[in-house]
Amino acid sequence: MKSRFSIFYNSYYENGLIIDKIENVSYVINRGHYLSLLFLKRDKFVSSETTDYPKILQETITFCKEKKLIEELREISFNVFSEKIPLKTVQLQITSRCNLRCKHCYIGDYDSSLKIEDVLGIVDEAKKMGVVNFDLTGGEPLAYKGIEKVIKSILDNGMKTVIFSNAMRIPDGVKSLIKNYSGISMKVSLDGWDEESHDYIRGKGNFRKTMENIEFLKENSVPLFINVVLNSKNIKGMDKFIKLSESLNIPFIFDRFIPFARNTYLSISDEDYIQALIRYDKFKFHCDKTTLKNADLSEFYCGAGNSYVYINSIGDVGFCPTLSTANFCGGNVLKQSLSSIWNDSVFFNHIRNIRCSLYSLCPVNYFCKGGCRSRGEFFGSDITSPDLQICKLAYKITGIYPASFSGGFVNDNWI
Repeated sequence: MKSRFSIFYNSYYENGLIIDKIENVSYVINRGHYLSLLFLKRDKFVSSETTDYPKILQETITFCKEKKLIEELREISFNVFSEKIPLKTVQLQITSRCNLRCKHCYIGDYDSSLKIEDVLGIVDEAKKMGVVNFDLTGGEPLAYKGIEKVIKSILDNGMKTVIFSNAMRIPDGVKSLIKNYSGISMKVSLDGWDEESHDYIRGKGNFRKTMENIEFLKENSVPLFINVVLNSKNIKGMDKFIKLSESLNIPFIFDRFIPFARNTYLSISDEDYIQALIRYDKFKFHCDKTTLKNADLSEFYCGAGNSYVYINSIGDVGFCPTLSTANFCGGNVLKQSLSSIWNDSVFFNHIRNIRCSLYSLCPVNYFCKGGCRSRGEFFGSDITSPDLQICKLAYKITGIYPASFSGGFVNDNWI
């Protein structure tokens, strides 16, 4: 008998979903619920015939607390919602305006922002849809007028938020929220290990200000990640990035510069990027959203189009930040509801079935889950093209030839 329930858990955000496939109802769970279910499933206390998950979760939490299996839990609450395809994460480009003009930025329009009332409406609808992560990006989201109100609305609606910021300036109102609320994480952009290397990309004086605000975030126990865009100017400084990561005790995430028709001199090869990731992985933390051999490989899959959407600063609902042009847009939240776009648009119902054309043939598809469709589109012939960057990384880590290696996609000299 097939299980009636599916459980999805994201260890990065420490939350997940239980989906009742018969009743088409989902329950939002936290880390405590998930650990309890794993424990009981192991001991065969939970069966596929279980029909009252709120009750069983309450009982299992009590059991695990009594057995001291879980040290600390928040009060249990359940958000019950009904969506055809559960949407877990919304990333909102609240504004394209920014206080910097970074050389590697792919954003072309720097002068659009969503109205505060529209943003709050999107937050409210996302909550009703069962969204658990409502992330904010830009431009520079902390430069948005009314950002404090937006963050508070997200948190008051029971969602978490990751703020993607250059951390040049953190408004006093946001600092107050950080001190008084949980549920705020930040990804801070840092493209060098000192003033000279960082300020070359982002402008004079930026490194010092960013480092000061990183210290504030650390002092207030904000979950923090440093995002580095590797390019031809900074990739040779991996040892220095490693030392900085060690001194800050903060995980670094390394992305690769993608040349969107400008500043192509900053481009790096797949080979240089992969060697940099492997070098960093041998040191300590996450890289490119996975820890390679020791990875929870389900975390590599980004969920674009299946559990995640990107909304830009004019309201267009797209596949992801790097695939948000008209060809990859399902509708506009200023004209339609987010729910109707997500559930009923031709685009999203089509894109959910798109994956790498070689996926079913590939012996290492478990490693990449099909790879990044944006990279497939940009570096290949279309959105179904193999993501050769992750193909090469998979080969380096597993020693197994991906399907793309025998399909003429990869130069034999690289192998």
